[in-house]
Amino acid sequence: MKEGKKKQDAPSVCHMYCLLLQDKWAKKMTGLTKELSKKKLICFLFVFVVLSAGFFLYNIYAVFSKKNIEILKNTFSITDKNYNK
Repeated sequence: MKEGKKKQDAPSVCHMYCLLLQDKWAKKMTGLTKELSKKKLICFLFVFVVLSAGFFLYNIYAVFSKKNIEILKNTFSITDKNYNK
């Protein structure tokens, strides 16, 4: 028979700290946004999503741009035939 893992009687300190931090963050954000209308909150969400998507797409473009591809082609790897000579 396989023995099961023993259940922890008390949650770990890290878990409790994360929950405390999450609770404080939620209370602070609730206090900051309680006077904003639903329309303003949706506008802020839209702006955040657009900026995040733009940043993400820019990073993807930067990785696959022609300059970087040429740089990557000029590098050699350990398996390169000329490396071991």
